[in-house]
Amino acid sequence: PGDPPFFRFERGRGFTGMSIPFAPDLQWSIDRRGHVWFGTSDTYRIYQRRMEGDTHRIIERAAEPIPVTGAEEDSVVASIVQRVGPGTNVDRSRIPDVKPTFDAFWVDDLGRLWVLASLPAGESRQALDVFDSDGRYLGRVALPFRVSPYFPVLFRHDRVYAATEDAGGVPYVVRARIVRGGES
Repeated sequence: PGDPPFFRFERGRGFTGMSIPFAPDLQWSIDRRGHVWFGTSDTYRIYQRRMEGDTHRIIERAAEPIPVTGAEEDSVVASIVQRVGPGTNVDRSRIPDVKPTFDAFWVDDLGRLWVLASLPAGESRQALDVFDSDGRYLGRVALPFRVSPYFPVLFRHDRVYAATEDAGGVPYVVRARIVRGGES
């Protein structure tokens, strides 16, 4: 109920639609065993469900609300105006005051869950919360490169493959080795 979670900008006989920045969203994935994983990013709660419909596991983690700063709001509004066109009126009241608890998640080939945690403004290194195949929290891993919640990240054995881009905006694929605690 209520307003849909996107902006609609009328332009002549057409319109442009855009997701509202920082709005919670439904995230989902299907693992190799055919389980459906899903969660709405307003709470740090991710469900694992069998295709038959029964819930197999719920993974939860406490998450402090991370405020959206005035500078972040100004930046996303400027980006919207740049994409839609001059004179675009953005209803700032629809932009949430806090960020989602997570931005995306992926399930690896061993059944581990990797959750891209939301970070406070100014923190440049993204981090993944890692849960084992039984749902136990293993820890947080800082990433040496940026990932996008809109592109797949693949985990295979001790490697992660992800699309990223350099400082100039040139896209490329990165392959990184996953090193467990205590290994060098």
